Amino acid sequence: MHFLTYVEFYERGGLVRTRNVPTTKAVVMFLHILAHNLKYKVVQFSYCRSKETISRQFNDVLRVVMKMSKDYLIFQSCSLEGAKANKWRWFEVSLSIVMRD
Repeated sequence: MHFLTYVEFYERGGLVRTRNVPTTKAVVMFLHILAHNLKYKVVQFSYCRSKETISRQFNDVLRVVMKMSKDYLIFQSCSLEGAKANKWRWFEVSLSIVMRD
């Protein structure tokens, strides 16, 4: 797929251009941080932006991804048996909530 297709996908999800950062740059920073497991401090020097701007843009793109994931991701049910079930029994309520959503 072409990169601009991804940007259009995020724009349909609600990502908007800000005064300082276009949507393409926000998506690039988001993917760069995820792909290389970088801290905002490292990305700050690469893109000449403040950590606050990078954090805000990352969270905006992440919010769009989470919103769109309901339409594009299919979550599989999970059942634990035996020793694994005993190990996770204290988190049964939490796991059932996560699996249901």
